[in-house]
Amino acid sequence: MNATPRDSDYAAAKAAAEVAAKKGKPSRAEAEEAVRTILRWVGEDPARDGLIETPKRVVKAFNEYLTATTWIHRRSCPRRSRKLKAMTR
Repeated sequence: MNATPRDSDYAAAKAAAEVAAKKGKPSRAEAEEAVRTILRWVGEDPARDGLIETPKRVVKAFNEYLTATTWIHRRSCPRRSRKLKAMTR
């Protein structure tokens, strides 16, 4: 099976995350625990059936969103970069 561009982007993002982890950034498990803390803070039980997988989903969503935003920002034309900056202010 051939690797698609999306696979290589994911691999690059994963490698970058591993490098960042070595620099003292929180691990994925620590990020998931932070989501559980937020759930408790808003009065939810993270062990409830509908919320058990939520920390994993939230961390995955943040990772995909931030990786995609960085990827778009780096590879887009300057005009799109300005639009992206304006949208995220």
